[in-house]
Amino acid sequence: MDNYQTQVIQAQINLLWHIRETHIADLTANQIGWIDDDITYVEVKFLDTSNDSSYADELRQEEPATIPFLEALALLSMRLNNTIEYLGTITDPDQSDTPNEPDTAKPTNIKLCYLYRDYCNYKNHNEVVFTNPDNLSIDQISTSLTEKLMDGEWFYASQWGLKDLHFEKWDDEADHPYHEFDYIEITQEPATHEKTITQFINEIPNFTQLAS
Repeated sequence: MDNYQTQVIQAQINLLWHIRETHIADLTANQIGWIDDDITYVEVKFLDTSNDSSYADELRQEEPATIPFLEALALLSMRLNNTIEYLGTITDPDQSDTPNEPDTAKPTNIKLCYLYRDYCNYKNHNEVVFTNPDNLSIDQISTSLTEKLMDGEWFYASQWGLKDLHFEKWDDEADHPYHEFDYIEITQEPATHEKTITQFINEIPNFTQLAS
C-alpha cells in the first residue's frame, strides 16, 4: 500500500470513530457493533495494525490475509453513508415543543435495509421501500421488527418475503442461513414492495415460530 492510500483509509476511520463517539446515544447497539467490526476489519486486513480483540484474531487467520484499497474504501464509505443517513432521521427534541406530524405534501415511505454477511465478513446489501399510509413512526416500526428477529438482528429472508442475498456459490465453512437487519429510515423514494409497511410487519412470523 502507498502512503496516500493509507492516509485516505485512516481519515475515513477517524471520521467514523468521531461520529460513533459523538452520537453514541442516538445509535443502536447493532449500528455501534457494525462500526466497530468494520473498522477493525479494515485495520487488520488493510492497515495491519494491532488489535487485541478476539474478532481481530479470527480475521488474521482468514484468507486472504489482506484486502485491496478499493475494497477497504468501499466498506468504510458504505458504513459512513449508512450512519449519516440514519442520524438524519433522528429528530432533535430541542428543536420543537410539539410532536412531529407527518408532512402530507411529501411521501413518508419506509426504507428497510438488510444484508447477508458470511463468516468471512463478505457482505451483500439490499434495500426495500414500503408505503406507510398508517404513518407509523420509525420507533414503532423498529420495535415491531425487532420483536420478529432472533437476538434482535437475524431473520430468514424467505420467511420475510425478501430477496435472498447469499452469494452464488455456497461455502459450507463460510455460509449460514441467516440474513441481518441493518436499519430503517423515512424516504421519499418510490415504493418497491407491493405491501404497506404495516402489512409487511403483520405477515412475518416471530422468529421463535420458525422452528415449530
